[in-house]
Amino acid sequence: MAIAPDTTTRPVEPLKTPDRSSMSRELRPIAIHGIEPFIDAGKAAEFVQLNRKTLLRFAREGSIPAHPLTGNKRRKWRFLLSELDAWARAKVNSISDRCQNSRSE
Repeated sequence: MAIAPDTTTRPVEPLKTPDRSSMSRELRPIAIHGIEPFIDAGKAAEFVQLNRKTLLRFAREGSIPAHPLTGNKRRKWRFLLSELDAWARAKVNSISDRCQNSRSE
């Protein structure tokens, strides 16, 4: 007894945000327990234990996961904790870190 695959296409229903605006399912950030909120540079810098200015420079360079919001004159950056956590874990396990064997024989 085989189950036939579902061939009907259903439109993506919009997500209602707290301010009653809608956001498509493809654009919303996903977390284990619902929608993950974006955090500002100060909280992100505290999480990854970097100076705020260093974190913002990394965001501009593209070396850290960040989401730019365009403003009038300046770009505002927002971050997701899950992405920062994955970035930090990848940096810890990097083979380019020579701290463990700093002495040459």
